Amino acid sequence: MSRVAAEAEERIVPGAAAEVPFRESEMRYLFAGAFARGRTVLDLASGTGIGTHFLLRSGAKKCIGLDLDLDAVRYATVHYSDCAFAVCDGTRLCLPDGCVDLIVSFETIEHLSDMRAFFGECKRVLRNDGILLCSTPNRDVTRWDAADNPFHVREIAIDEFLQLANQFFVECRLYGQCEVSYPVHVMRRCFINLIGKAHLKRALKRLLPAAPVQICTETEFSPVPVSSSVQPVRPHVPRRYKQPRYAVIVARKSRSRST
Repeated sequence: MSRVAAEAEERIVPGAAAEVPFRESEMRYLFAGAFARGRTVLDLASGTGIGTHFLLRSGAKKCIGLDLDLDAVRYATVHYSDCAFAVCDGTRLCLPDGCVDLIVSFETIEHLSDMRAFFGECKRVLRNDGILLCSTPNRDVTRWDAADNPFHVREIAIDEFLQLANQFFVECRLYGQCEVSYPVHVMRRCFINLIGKAHLKRALKRLLPAAPVQICTETEFSPVPVSSSVQPVRPHVPRRYKQPRYAVIVARKSRSRST
C-alpha cells in the first residue's frame, strides 16, 4: 500500500493510524451511522473502507465506496468484501442518476480543484429527498497552522462551505467538531510559528522532547464513543470566541415531504 502508507495522516489505515485522527474520523462516522439504517449509502472518498464498513454495520441496506486511490480501493476490497468499492473521481461519479439515498463524504472537497462539480455530482446521484453528509477542515482555524497541508488543494471557511452547499441542496444544517477557543488557538499557533522562524525548534525539542505519536492498533470503528478527549459532531452554534476545526454539513436534495 505505497500511497496509502505515504499519506497516513490523510487516510485512516486500520491498525496503523495515529490515535487522534483515527478517533476524529471514528466520531464522524458514528454521527453518519445514525442516518444509514435501511439506506443505500455511498461513501465518497472511502479510503481504506473502514468507514464504509462501519456504515454497513450501522444498518445500511447497501454500501458503495468510491475513491481515487487504487491502492486504497484494493485494500478495502480485500478487507471489507461485504461492501462494493471502485476507483472513481469525486467530480465525475461512475454511478447513474438517483441511485443512492445517502452520501457520506468526509474530508474530501479540500482535495478537489472543482468543488462545485463535486456538489453537482452528489446531487445527481442522490434520490429525491436523499441526504448528503459532508465535512471539511475550517480554514479559519487551519490557516494558523505552521504549514499548509500538502495534500489539500484549497481549504475554505465555514461561511463559504455553507454557501456552496446551499447552491445545490436544501435544508442545509451546519455542525462542527473539535471546537477550539479561537483567541487561545491563534496565540498558541503564532507562538509556535515564531519559534520556528527563529530556528529555536531544535533547541526546544532537546529541552522539551515531544511525546511519541500514539498509534491506534484497532481495525474497526467502535459503535460507541471510545475517547473522551475527541469531541463528537455537534450542531454548530456561532460564537465569537469559539471555532470548530472541522465543519460538517447535513443537507437534502429536495424538500422533505413533511414540510
